[in-house]
Amino acid sequence: MFFTYGLNCHSIQWISPWRYVGCIVALLLWVIPLLVIPRTAMGIPYTPPIEDTEWLVEASIFECSLSQPIPDYGRAVFYHRAGEQLQFILDSHIQHMKTGRAQVKATSPLWKPEEEDQNLGYVDVLQGPEPIVLGNALSHKLMQELYVGNHIELRRRPWFDERSSVLVEVSTVNFRGAYRKYIDCLASLLPVNFDQIERTAIYFGSDGVELMPTEKRKLDNIVTYVDADPSVQSFYLDGHTDSVGTRVDNLDLAERRANAVKTYLTAAGVNPESIQTRWHGERYPIAVNSHRKGRAKNRRVTIRLTKEPLEPLKLLSPEKENKSTGNMLPGVSDKAGMPSP
Repeated sequence: MFFTYGLNCHSIQWISPWRYVGCIVALLLWVIPLLVIPRTAMGIPYTPPIEDTEWLVEASIFECSLSQPIPDYGRAVFYHRAGEQLQFILDSHIQHMKTGRAQVKATSPLWKPEEEDQNLGYVDVLQGPEPIVLGNALSHKLMQELYVGNHIELRRRPWFDERSSVLVEVSTVNFRGAYRKYIDCLASLLPVNFDQIERTAIYFGSDGVELMPTEKRKLDNIVTYVDADPSVQSFYLDGHTDSVGTRVDNLDLAERRANAVKTYLTAAGVNPESIQTRWHGERYPIAVNSHRKGRAKNRRVTIRLTKEPLEPLKLLSPEKENKSTGNMLPGVSDKAGMPSP
């Protein structure tokens, strides 16, 4: 029967009026919270049943994901793209939560009632199909809590009812087995993704064409990615200099820099037929040449990758070329398009 502070309210025997009043008060104290909690504290729960809880792993050299379907709500996803940091994404079929701040907690499962819940803070809730996206540190914290056997709760008011709350639970059930597969995927990820190398600048020392170790690492990452992704078809290299020296010397220096990058790429296995080189001297600065840092930014070869076939280089006749540029080498023109910065 009811918890009645030691009163014998379940007996069918006659009880005194004062004991009867005590029983009524105890009953009210037990019933009233039940009328309130479902509307405020408990909220609208979205959680997978224990017997149907699953964690799904999608693995490739380009990205790894570890996700849990949440019935009638969407998915909870840990997503790691090559070259980037871990994210936790709450993917929702419908906009349930009101924009603002949601509470995140790590809660102990029913089989560990002695452990206390942990408040992990508040996070932003946004409009759209991914209302919650968490950064690297908190995403790793959520993974850690799931690994040690705790659930994750995310709670926020719904946009349609100020008195209740939406409660999304990410279950720890079956997490460890899927987590091991996810870790195996991380070990095979490429060092970079296409967005990170689609446009790359290789920098040079003053009046030099030698590739520095940091720039070689950039080129190595490009080669590693291109070897794994056959959809990349074309390389466009544009050589540049600062304004120190004559225009003729700078044009020659820009050409040698572009060729130095091409030589490194082809030696690493890139098809030379997929590479187009151009050189522009000091013509296209991206920073002012009046100070050292600006000149350092201008001494570069830009690399642009595309997934389209190589476009033919448009050449001008020597007469038109000399008239229009005045400082271009015979047979070479940058009129095929403005070089990328």
